[in-house]
Amino acid sequence: MTSARCGSKPGVRSLARHGEAADGKLTEKGKEQARLPGRRLMNVPLTAVHHNPLRRAGETAQLVGREPDGIPAHECELAGDYVPYFPARSELPEDNADFLLGWLSDVTPEEREQGPEPARRALD
Repeated sequence: MTSARCGSKPGVRSLARHGEAADGKLTEKGKEQARLPGRRLMNVPLTAVHHNPLRRAGETAQLVGREPDGIPAHECELAGDYVPYFPARSELPEDNADFLLGWLSDVTPEEREQGPEPARRALD
């Protein structure tokens, strides 16, 4: 199920990265990593787990949701990998600027232009 709103009800949001993956799928270690947040959230009244469109994220969400009483997982476009803001070098700490800009070096001009919109929509 794809939801443009990714959970529009007010409440607490918890974020987790997908488990370890290879070839786009979770490894056995990644599956165990995905189960851990579900166990930690066992006593939290979750209503849904939202994930980005990537397969490994969907697998993670299914495993997280299984631990606390079979909470449903929903694919959410707005939870995808976006760069909402691309900083200028002068905005970054001098001792980390090269590292951070190197980490962002694969971001294409199109992604730089498109990234702020899904971030804005996710926060609306």
